[in-house]
Amino acid sequence: MSSIPAKELFKKGEVYLKKAQKFYHSQQFKEANRWLDQALEKFQAADAIFKEAEVLDIKGNIAEFEGRFKDALNFFQRAAKVRQDRSNFLLQGLSFYNLARAYFHLSQYEESLSTALKSYDLFEMGEPSQKKAEIMLLLSQIYYAQQNYKSAAFYLSLTQEFLEKHPNYAFELLVIEDMAHISFQLGELEKAEKYYLKALQREHELGNFMIVLNILSALMELYVEMEDFKEVKKILTDFIKMEKVLYNTFTLHEKSKFHFQAAKILYELGEFSSSAEYCEEAIENNELQPSPDLNLLAQELILMSKNLIHTLGGESIENLDKITPYLEEAKEHAQKAGNFHPQIEILLIYERIARLKADIHAAKNYQETAMKLAQESSHKDELGIAEIWEEKAIEAHKQGNLEQAREYFQNAQKSFMFAKEYRHLASVYYNLACVSARLHLPEDVLHYLEKAIHSNPKFRKLASCDEDFHGLHENELFLQLIKE
Repeated sequence: MSSIPAKELFKKGEVYLKKAQKFYHSQQFKEANRWLDQALEKFQAADAIFKEAEVLDIKGNIAEFEGRFKDALNFFQRAAKVRQDRSNFLLQGLSFYNLARAYFHLSQYEESLSTALKSYDLFEMGEPSQKKAEIMLLLSQIYYAQQNYKSAAFYLSLTQEFLEKHPNYAFELLVIEDMAHISFQLGELEKAEKYYLKALQREHELGNFMIVLNILSALMELYVEMEDFKEVKKILTDFIKMEKVLYNTFTLHEKSKFHFQAAKILYELGEFSSSAEYCEEAIENNELQPSPDLNLLAQELILMSKNLIHTLGGESIENLDKITPYLEEAKEHAQKAGNFHPQIEILLIYERIARLKADIHAAKNYQETAMKLAQESSHKDELGIAEIWEEKAIEAHKQGNLEQAREYFQNAQKSFMFAKEYRHLASVYYNLACVSARLHLPEDVLHYLEKAIHSNPKFRKLASCDEDFHGLHENELFLQLIKE
């Protein structure tokens, strides 16, 4: 092919690409793809490899926007192959970033992390740019998905540092929301509260009400952890009002998810009948879907069972048998979804019912079965193990077996750490402080109490009036800890 036809082909490709870009930016993706296909054909014929990669990137972005993540990955892989060894480090970094994003959407986190780190290294060689900040944010999101919250926080802090020097309002909002989620998972509740409130105000101003609902959901859970039930009730009122306004715009899955969230909070407030009503509607909407969310459905049925324990148990102990069908259905859905933790929750509910019936032998059997299931090496569930140790510790504490309670709480602490369930550690630390006080171990009391208060400020107020710490009311270090 002579150079003249190649130039003409290149020019035609450029014209088609510009048309495609106009449709792409106006989100008319069907028309954009039509012109992109023609541009790609011309660039390939002209051997214009960099332009070919540019077209493939846009096609990948469109596929990603439309939720076709396997197609997006294919386009990005083709673009990366075209650029391989024939482009500068910034273009190679862009290709790795696109690939990392596609792998992330497909939940292939190891591949996503590997390619994102390559992209980060390449962009480190150049001047600070928005793209570098986007890569740091993606790295944070990958680590968050892997439950490596400390690494997630590290990369997010780097992103924040970049934004302090190069402000970007929309991008900053993403960082604020992610920082709120990470702080919550790390058990840094006051820090999480600050970020959630800031994000809530901004999203409300922008009119992004679906995001507002999700932030309200997170705030309610946070205030439940902090036992600030006045704030919980206030936010729940706003949440329910907004949900009613938006309800007709929801998909069945969204209807199920948001009703379930309301049901969970109502349960925590002790409004069991109202919680059951919301839960019933959540289950109904979930089951109406062509492909129900089995994990969510199992959780909804489990919550319904917990509500029924309170509403039926108050009438007659025998009525508790009416809960069994809900638990068995939840177990069936959890097994189909390959999720073992709900199965452990179900066994612990059966244990609770047995204790209400004063059948201590059956209760112990359920607890032992739950522990065996949680400890199975093929699907070891550290969260389930931690919850069982915590329950055993509380029982031992009630019976006055303080040394045993201390040992069980320490086991729970280790398992919660392994499970990366840092929010749960605060109550374990507080209970260890209480047991240590009754065992006359003041240094341990101060050690564990400081950890509990640092994570959740509710324990400062609780410790000030807890009889377990009565002997420490003249200890200056103790008084300093509980001081507001």
